[in-house]
Amino acid sequence: MRRNLVVVRAGDASLHPTWLPLSGQRSWDLVVNYFGDDPHRHHAPDVQRIDGKGPKWQGLHRLFTAHPQLLERYDYIWLPDDDLLVNPPDIDRLFALMRRHDLLLAQPALTPQSHWSWTITLRNPATTLRHTNFVEVMLPCFRADLLRRALPGFAPYATGSGFDWAWPAMAGCDEGRVAVLDTVTATHTRPFGGPNYAFFAGHGYGAEDEIGHVLATHGIAGTATRILSLRTRLGLHLRGDSPAGRAMLRAGYRLTIAEAYLRRAPYRWELHKRLRQSFATPDQPPERMPPNDGSRFTAALARGDLAGS
Repeated sequence: MRRNLVVVRAGDASLHPTWLPLSGQRSWDLVVNYFGDDPHRHHAPDVQRIDGKGPKWQGLHRLFTAHPQLLERYDYIWLPDDDLLVNPPDIDRLFALMRRHDLLLAQPALTPQSHWSWTITLRNPATTLRHTNFVEVMLPCFRADLLRRALPGFAPYATGSGFDWAWPAMAGCDEGRVAVLDTVTATHTRPFGGPNYAFFAGHGYGAEDEIGHVLATHGIAGTATRILSLRTRLGLHLRGDSPAGRAMLRAGYRLTIAEAYLRRAPYRWELHKRLRQSFATPDQPPERMPPNDGSRFTAALARGDLAGS
């Protein structure tokens, strides 16, 4: 019996069929939570399709509430977006590393060819993993007990913006239970945005208001991203704020910048600038969000605006 599960909220153009190994051998089951309208799409051997409309996190809340056995049967559950390119062996490696390092929450690192928002998620070739206070909502992998704890909080939110900090806090990120895995990679193929963001704009609030509401709900002050510690390719475990740790991160990210230019990656100029800013001021990451108390999102919830999202 497989003890790992992948659940993808999938539209018609989902890339998840490319994740399946040709051999059929894998350590994980796949549930396709389809939100499209084609009754014939995304059916495949050894794959379960369960239909469900709506935004990702509200849809996943309904899925796991209606099928609680999914949280009971599996040890680890990965919740990726459907626009990721991932090599099938990397999914097996993701679950293996979760077990090996006793992680509660982790994500694959993003390749420099990706559309990305946060430099902390970009792959660092000098490290095998980085313990962080941030895991992006685009591709989190949970130990099942943490997912059970986090699940009630999914319901109000369309984008899940802010979960990136809330879940690591729940998982005890200061104790090394949260990581970005640099030996497992994914490529994000589409620009950020979509119908949820357009909906927000039409109702006078945005993802930043979700972030403010989530952080206030969880008692989290600020949105600075931190690399707390790291493991090098040679097996050394270094503090992220130590001179040796910073030197290792800097060396690895120089390779990331070089790869971005070599492969003519989208946003390569922005990647270069923001990584260099991170080198210069590691205690003040350039992606820090402006303060937001979430009051506009609170008001939208009170008005019932999310009912139509």
